[in-house]
Amino acid sequence: MLSPRLLLTGIFLLIHFLGFAQTKFELLLRSAQDSTKKEKYAGAIKILHQAKALNGKDKSYSDSVYLYLGNNYEAINKIDSSIFYYGEAVKF
Repeated sequence: MLSPRLLLTGIFLLIHFLGFAQTKFELLLRSAQDSTKKEKYAGAIKILHQAKALNGKDKSYSDSVYLYLGNNYEAINKIDSSIFYYGEAVKF
């Protein structure tokens, strides 16, 4: 039988971890935005794929990742990839 203290500690750690993952997701999105503003599209795409792997809790952030990916692929003239990611963003 688990003690209440151990159970509460586990719940606290789980909540803390989920909050940390969301914060990291948001930081990655901001970093990708900064890279895009500096016209470093390949770097922004790499960062956005890392953010996509985290899958944020908030659907609007997931939508943002796909929109940013579409914008960055369009900027480097990879139109097929751009259309794909715009389509993924529309699904949300």
